[in-house]
Amino acid sequence: MAGEDQAAVHAHAHANHLVGGHWLREKTGAPLVIGARIGDVQRVFAPRFAMDDLATDGRQFDKLLEEGATLPLGNLTIRVLHTPGHTPACVTYLIGDAAFVGDTLLMPDYGSARCDFPGGDAAMLHASIQKILALPP
Repeated sequence: MAGEDQAAVHAHAHANHLVGGHWLREKTGAPLVIGARIGDVQRVFAPRFAMDDLATDGRQFDKLLEEGATLPLGNLTIRVLHTPGHTPACVTYLIGDAAFVGDTLLMPDYGSARCDFPGGDAAMLHASIQKILALPP
């Protein structure tokens, strides 16, 4: 069973980031967490893939995270920043002096994430990148 400081955290909801989450929850009991705007993503993709039975309120996850939410991680605390643009539900996880940005910001040589997926938004992505770059070094 998962301890109080275990969770399978998702930075956003694309298949390559989600495929193992439910398996991890089944094997370890770790809850699945994701940005609170996951329902926005689900409402875009459900009709595109004729997923009429998909609940579009995020109930597939155990915890939906808003800006400023925190999660325990041993002696550390994970802080959540809402960083939309790649998807409406993107979040960045701040742990100690590190920022885990998902696909919001890619390697410096390659630039930012794509914003041409359904629900993506270039202006929101730019604002999110500025938010990340404004963090302390």
